[in-house]
Amino acid sequence: LIPNLGVCELDFETTVFADVPGLLEGAHLGRGLGLEFLRHTERCRAIVHVIDGSSPDPIGDYKAIRLEMRLFNPEIAEKPEVVAYNKMDLPDSSDYFEIVQDFLVEQGIRKEHIFPISSATGRGVTELVRGLRALLEDSGSEELEYTTDALNIQEVPKKDMSARMDDFEITEDHQLHCHRSGHRAVCSDDQL
Repeated sequence: LIPNLGVCELDFETTVFADVPGLLEGAHLGRGLGLEFLRHTERCRAIVHVIDGSSPDPIGDYKAIRLEMRLFNPEIAEKPEVVAYNKMDLPDSSDYFEIVQDFLVEQGIRKEHIFPISSATGRGVTELVRGLRALLEDSGSEELEYTTDALNIQEVPKKDMSARMDDFEITEDHQLHCHRSGHRAVCSDDQL
């Protein structure tokens, strides 16, 4: 597992997301890939906390991750946050949404920053992205400051630095599928 960057295009605007999967209890002590993942949150302007609605204890899961963030760096826990309660397509998950929402409101999360979503069906995802953008606009565009250390630096192998644009080829077939050849090329149907 590594943090993944993704770009979301909606309403003619783009938003970059850093997906930091798999934070575990003890992450602030280096358990799992915790330190590496938590360092990525230092560079983010806001947090989208995704709660697994199918978990036997979604509130406990939320508390555990928030505690890990606070123990690693209290400033991370103070960043603007929206919450995505995922798996609303599942009956048990949707039954507990109001309970989790009430808990989050008690914790100081504004109701308009809590989004019931289903990543499987796409329900609520557009509202989530729009809500996050509104939160970012409200919080301003301050410069991000973070420190780095030897654990945070990754050397790029020389062979990866030699790739040139003419080393890649992007073709399309009649079904609007994108095919690529070359090293580390990225494309989408929208770019064809």
